[in-house]
Amino acid sequence: MINKIIEIFSYMVSEQASRAWNKQFVDYVYSIGFSQSKSDNSLFIYQIDTHMAYLLLYVDDIILSTSSEDLRKSIISRLSSEFAMKDLGPLSYFLGIAVTRHDGGLFLSQKKYADEILKRAGMSHSGRH
Repeated sequence: MINKIIEIFSYMVSEQASRAWNKQFVDYVYSIGFSQSKSDNSLFIYQIDTHMAYLLLYVDDIILSTSSEDLRKSIISRLSSEFAMKDLGPLSYFLGIAVTRHDGGLFLSQKKYADEILKRAGMSHSGRH
C-alpha cells in the first residue's frame, strides 16, 4: 500500500460551518465511490475489483492509503477538484503518532507524545541512568 497524508485547508467560522463542511466532504466521497466503515465513521473505503483505497478523515486532515500510485493520483485529483488541498507527502506523523517505514511495514510510535506528557508532569529527566 502507498500511504500519503493530505491536509485539507478549510476555514471554519463556527461548529455549524464545520459540520456543513464535513457533510459536503462525506457526500462527495460517497459520490466518487467510497463507502463509510460500519465500525468507524471517520474511515471510508473504496473497492473496485482489485483496486482498494482507505481514507481516514480527522477534522480537516486525511490519511489516504491506496493499492496503486495511479489510484492515489486519481483520488487526489478528484478531491482537489472540489476542495483546496495540500499533499504533505508520505505519512510521517499524525495525531501524536510517529510513522516510520521499514521493509516489513510501518512502525508506529507515541514516544514524542509520551515525552511531552512526562515533561508537563515534571517527570522527565535530562540524563539517562
